[in-house]
Amino acid sequence: TFKEDIAREAELINSLIEKLCKLDGVVINGAHQAPHILSLAIAGLPTQNSINILQDAGICVSAGSACAKGHRSHVMTAMGLSPEVIDGSFRVSISRDTTADELDRLAEVIEKDIIGRFL
Repeated sequence: TFKEDIAREAELINSLIEKLCKLDGVVINGAHQAPHILSLAIAGLPTQNSINILQDAGICVSAGSACAKGHRSHVMTAMGLSPEVIDGSFRVSISRDTTADELDRLAEVIEKDIIGRFL
């Protein structure tokens, strides 16, 4: 059911957040009100660098904020996020088909291939 999907997605996102919070350089943006979307940043690393590395690993994410399309997000600015965090932000979206193993792989690539190489 829809409610079960939302509960499962929230559990997956919360588990991912726990893993990412342990990594130096990762910033979790916002309050995570949508159970299937996570906004995060690798502070100091331009978004496109992270996206390229993730895409090379077969992981698709979206640049920046949904409210920004091509420029710095006024919403993220109003949230008090630094330009360094805003410029390093990207979105992870999951669905009913997303697995815990896929999100573990995302965290692994962020840790080893992004943070390990650039920070």
